[in-house]
Amino acid sequence: MILIGFALYKNRIASLFENSTELGVYCDKSEKWELVECIGFDVPDAFNKVRILKKANLDILICGAITWEIATLIDKSGISLYPWISGNIDEVLDAFKNGQIDGFIMPGFNKHRKRWGRCWRRVRIN
Repeated sequence: MILIGFALYKNRIASLFENSTELGVYCDKSEKWELVECIGFDVPDAFNKVRILKKANLDILICGAITWEIATLIDKSGISLYPWISGNIDEVLDAFKNGQIDGFIMPGFNKHRKRWGRCWRRVRIN
């Protein structure tokens, strides 16, 4: 079972990770993504958000823009990071499952010039 977290703001992927107010946790159950839980994510600093991510035992985090420092912390915690993603959660989940998440990359992020090192990892979901 794979757990995917979304940094949310008002039922959408937050445009900036640091401004997200909820963490939506989804798992792949019987060919359909299901919401497992929604965790309060409105904490004073991004370091506390990383602690919450670790506690949630996420495999993957999908979020909007994120600072290099926080992306590095998330990566070091063993969570695969898909930053610079925007859009409706259901549409992004479907695209992720079908290997088409690149269609949801925010304008201005050049996927061919990855500044994030290992942070922009790809995982295959069967």
